[in-house]
Amino acid sequence: MARTLADLPPLPGDVRKWRILLLVSAANSLTQRVQTYLSDIGCERVSTELALTDESMIGAVLAHAPHVVVCPFLTKKVPDVIWDNVLTLIVHPGPPGDAGPAAIDWAIMGDRGLNADSAAALPDLVAPTDRSKPLPERQRTHWGITVLQADNTMDGGPVWAFDQFPLADVARATKSSIYQGPVTGATLRAVHVALTRISKEYDALPDPTHRGTRVAVKVDPKWAVECVSSGKPFLGGPLNERPQIRPGQRRPDLTLHNAADVARIINCGDSQPGGTLKTTKSFMFVYDAKIHVSAATLPSNLAKTLGYVSFNDIPAGKALARRDGAVLFKTAPCGHHDCQFGCGVAVWFTHGRLPKAAAASALSAKVPMAEALIAAGEDGKLEGVPEWTETDFQEVPGTYQQVFVRTLKEDDRLIQLVYWDFYNGAMSTTGCEHLVRALRWATHAERGNVKVLALMGGSYFSNGVALNIIESADHPGRETWANINAIDDVVELIAGDVSSQPRSDCMTGVPSLTERGIVTVSCVRGNAAAGGVALAAAADVVVSAGSVVFNPAYRAMGLHGSEFHLYSYVQRSGRNVATHLVKDMLPLSAIRCRELGLVDVVVGGRDTPAKESETLMVDFLRNFAAAPAVAIGSGSYPSAPWTRTFPGSTSLQSTNSLVDVLVDNKRRRYESPNHTPLVNYRHEELSQMLLDSFHPHRSQRYHSRRIKFVRKVKATGTPTRLNHHHHHVNRDEEELASFDDAPGWARGEEWSWVGMQTPPSMATSENLRIDFGADVPPLLARPASPASSSDSEPSHEIHTDPGSSGEDTINVASPGSPLVLDSPSKVAPATPPASTTVVNSKVKRPGLLGRIFRSRSDLRSVSRKQDIPPMPAYRRPDVPNEGDTESPCLFNVTSDLPREAHSNRPVVTSH
Repeated sequence: MARTLADLPPLPGDVRKWRILLLVSAANSLTQRVQTYLSDIGCERVSTELALTDESMIGAVLAHAPHVVVCPFLTKKVPDVIWDNVLTLIVHPGPPGDAGPAAIDWAIMGDRGLNADSAAALPDLVAPTDRSKPLPERQRTHWGITVLQADNTMDGGPVWAFDQFPLADVARATKSSIYQGPVTGATLRAVHVALTRISKEYDALPDPTHRGTRVAVKVDPKWAVECVSSGKPFLGGPLNERPQIRPGQRRPDLTLHNAADVARIINCGDSQPGGTLKTTKSFMFVYDAKIHVSAATLPSNLAKTLGYVSFNDIPAGKALARRDGAVLFKTAPCGHHDCQFGCGVAVWFTHGRLPKAAAASALSAKVPMAEALIAAGEDGKLEGVPEWTETDFQEVPGTYQQVFVRTLKEDDRLIQLVYWDFYNGAMSTTGCEHLVRALRWATHAERGNVKVLALMGGSYFSNGVALNIIESADHPGRETWANINAIDDVVELIAGDVSSQPRSDCMTGVPSLTERGIVTVSCVRGNAAAGGVALAAAADVVVSAGSVVFNPAYRAMGLHGSEFHLYSYVQRSGRNVATHLVKDMLPLSAIRCRELGLVDVVVGGRDTPAKESETLMVDFLRNFAAAPAVAIGSGSYPSAPWTRTFPGSTSLQSTNSLVDVLVDNKRRRYESPNHTPLVNYRHEELSQMLLDSFHPHRSQRYHSRRIKFVRKVKATGTPTRLNHHHHHVNRDEEELASFDDAPGWARGEEWSWVGMQTPPSMATSENLRIDFGADVPPLLARPASPASSSDSEPSHEIHTDPGSSGEDTINVASPGSPLVLDSPSKVAPATPPASTTVVNSKVKRPGLLGRIFRSRSDLRSVSRKQDIPPMPAYRRPDVPNEGDTESPCLFNVTSDLPREAHSNRPVVTSH
């Protein structure tokens, strides 16, 4: 049986003390997984540098003096002077012997390595395949990653560790799903083992402090042959060096390829650079291909709507239908009678992008496929193509559904599992509206006795608003405002306030889920960021896969954010910790989020496969729905603070169900006189989002940052929050309290910019905001236990430092019984793992991490004292100006949005 990360020997104690430098091309998901793993196991001297230039990389090494350099995601060569002086590890997304900049792309396209000549092999890969053949005859069965030592050969240095994993059917996987799943898990295992091996080799040196001898340590040749999880050699076939695949070589022919072949060729380029389709003028990039398996699941009147007698009469390559911006194209038949091999009859393309106008141009935005076709001058392909609307949201296997529902039954109670498939986790305005409809459908009384609503998300849980859609809009400020309101509607529905105060329009006259007796559970199976984290945190219970990375902050994009995070973060974690969540702008593992209170339950390890994590979540949901009331407060079923028993509650005596007692506790808290209506939090957050969207200073900053993000403009430096090896006298602007300044703004006037009256709650709700200028105590981390390196290790129990003088007694979790607070004045610690107790323990003065946080606070104080040029005075425009980011937009969003261009298209419905 293959070993997981939890099965590996613990990382040696000396490695935790090393200075480790991460050199990366981007702080992508793989980089963040390595960062959070090293942090959680106690490596406190880890710093990150973006590999922008040779000079910046060399400067980082000189400043940090690392024991080892690790490059989890690097697309350029490390300067010779670095690897010649410091042992440098490169993570290559391929097994030993398979090299090149697109090794994983070749594997996903179906390359089995049988032809060493790349030029001759590629046409065979693009050719149609026979899916009736066994999978090993169509693609590799395994793929892997290698941790090698940098030297003068690109991806060819000595191998310190490698690992491998089974490769899924490449027609039903994407590069990003493989990269974020098994590639990342294998990387954590291999990096862990490589660091362990390096430590042992260093210990054997006569002088382990000598730089030259450390670089020259020898590797064991068997490490390139025996993978770390099973000790077996690579099982995926012959290996070669492969070149980059050009756009024109990722281009299927819809009249030649079946749907599975089309998906395979397109998805090997997800999310960059994408597959391509030929257009009249040139070509366009296409993303996220989904196989439609059978013609039997198409609307019965579809062919006639398109002007054909039957489906077989429709020519291959013809657009068949549109759904939520995606476009369905008929593909070539596979040739199998009554096909049972999943070849498919059509393919959905969900997103597209125009190629750059010139080599030096920035990338264009990725937009829904229908919009991309129109932008490419291919609108003729959509003429007469109907919108395929769904009459319900029950799952229909074998097609594309942006949102669908699965139903589980426990005794007489229903658990509704709502899945969504928003590309790259971006929740657009229309996507959020679609999700609200699905949530209402899933919980409607017609479904039955629904007691648990589980938010299952997709390969990403959610990354908040859709920045690409906003960037492509005619009026990005307007679209930002519409999008943030739409996602707020989703969260308000989940939160389920019962306050008698006026609610938002989406909840007016509608019984909330709390009033309906329904508990909400966020099942976070994929990474979450910004508003996606707040969306998850609003649920009554948050269950996360151990592999997930959370990014709770918005500020780096120039946004205050909304999604009721001022309520959920503060309620779950306390105000001081909540301030750190949005102020520090650092990625957090699921385990760290459990300690901080954002997550209640973690299932699986950091490298547990996604399907296995989902199974564990479903098991939890079934047990949760069947749990008795007496289980409340137990380590097995932790939940959000607003669902916990409070003094005077009698719900425990009045019900036999844990679900019912949680809902009753929540309702009682919402009905208490001390409860602030949740809509007040929404208005306070939206007030700041109006400034970000339309205020001349703050909107210009947000719009410019969004443009750089969407169009992949090269960074000019490493964010100071990631870069600990330089002494930063001047922090990045988003780390300063002055980042929130809005020169000339009078509180409340911002609502008039969108034709709305200032909400009455704005007169008293300013205290709900998180004060980024507040001097909050740093987050401290106690030394990690050396006994384990797995996800079961408590890593660091996170607390807020109670003061700066002497030693303080704080709550520290250790095995035993449930958590109890010493004093209500202390910040509530995070919900501990199952079966934990609290003992009083003396905690020493802050270690290096605490000193870093404290020094940052000092530096902020220094920065605030510096002379900063004043911003130009705020000036209201004389006339409405919707396109100029230098001025607010004066319009009414609810009445001034344009009608959908496709409103007059013919409509077909599911049969």
